[in-house]
Amino acid sequence: MWVIGLTGDIGAGKSTAARIFDAMGAAVIDADAVVRELWRSPEMIEAARSRWGGDVTDGKGRFVAAAAAAKAFSSEEEYRWLCSLLHPPVFREIGRHLAALSGWIVVEIPLLFEAGIPSWVDETLYVTAGAEARGRRNAGRGLDGKAIGERERWLLPSEEKRCLSHFVVDNEGSVESFSEAISALGRDFADLGGMGRFEAVSEAPEALKEALLDRRLAALPEIRPLSGEEGAVSRSELRFFGLARRFPDVERLCRSFGVVSLLFEEPRRFSRCLARRALKALAR
Repeated sequence: MWVIGLTGDIGAGKSTAARIFDAMGAAVIDADAVVRELWRSPEMIEAARSRWGGDVTDGKGRFVAAAAAAKAFSSEEEYRWLCSLLHPPVFREIGRHLAALSGWIVVEIPLLFEAGIPSWVDETLYVTAGAEARGRRNAGRGLDGKAIGERERWLLPSEEKRCLSHFVVDNEGSVESFSEAISALGRDFADLGGMGRFEAVSEAPEALKEALLDRRLAALPEIRPLSGEEGAVSRSELRFFGLARRFPDVERLCRSFGVVSLLFEEPRRFSRCLARRALKALAR
């Protein structure tokens, strides 16, 4: 499993990036959608009413997001209070969703860095654009410069978010160039989400290892001798990292070397350093 934390400035194109990833096969979780579900909770609504009064609900007791936003963005104190109310349960709920998923997952989180990067995020992607480009896009949503400024005044500066991100995509050019940049990242993320550990039992592990490496089907191989009965044919276990989509190629090569057992397992988590080292060594 590989989890990407996707964030970006208002109107920069993070939701467009999420749609591209979705079309490429990623499981996409929208933190804003999780927030909307949380606001159906009587406990959350009561917390907001206790803080801000009855203006944040309608005549039927339903939460009114626009009214709450006006209260939240009225001062830094109110904004911080809302963040402290929402972020812990939002991240817990996302973690619950992740427990049922596999492969590569993109979690769109507008305040990823401000809230603190959750432990389940493997890599971060920040989508940005200049004020002019964002202004054009936000005008179609009814957000003017004043409204954007109110929502961004307590957020981290763009340069700081660039430094905190593993990847940054500037969405200043054409739709095609942005799509190409996002798709290139998506191909890597997809392979990282499908990476796993192979275990092959062979009588010729060194030769098999060299054949796999030569075809870039294996990364970071290790050979472990297996103990057997005296006089039995010596066998060893070859362990290596590989891609799930290349399993048929690995299987065919292993069969040609008389491998007696081949297993593949996708661990729930990899260290980023290890995963990126392995990906670099594998065929694309």
